[in-house]
Amino acid sequence: MANLPDEYNTMDFGFSMEDPPSTTPVNAPVDNGVRDQLQTLEYKLDNVLSMMSANEGVEASPEVLLQLERLVMPLLLNLQKNPEKQYINWPNREEPIQQMIDKLLLLTRGE
Repeated sequence: MANLPDEYNTMDFGFSMEDPPSTTPVNAPVDNGVRDQLQTLEYKLDNVLSMMSANEGVEASPEVLLQLERLVMPLLLNLQKNPEKQYINWPNREEPIQQMIDKLLLLTRGE
């Protein structure tokens, strides 16, 4: 892995990795509500990828790319911890997620 700043490993997003609950089978079928949410997420990701490929000719400055890395890498590194755990426990996630969204939009759109 690339040499990353130590600050990337010190940011706390408020979630932890957990083993599955003992009462829920690991291979339990996905209910329709979860399936619908996953399909919606997949649709949104496809739209983002389409927009990105439509803007391939647009180049971001190295400074903007580094700022984007500083926002996203800590989250990804935190999610990567404890890969043996199948579940992410993330109570009260609305505020930190909204803060990240706001920072990303400010960086990418100036909004």
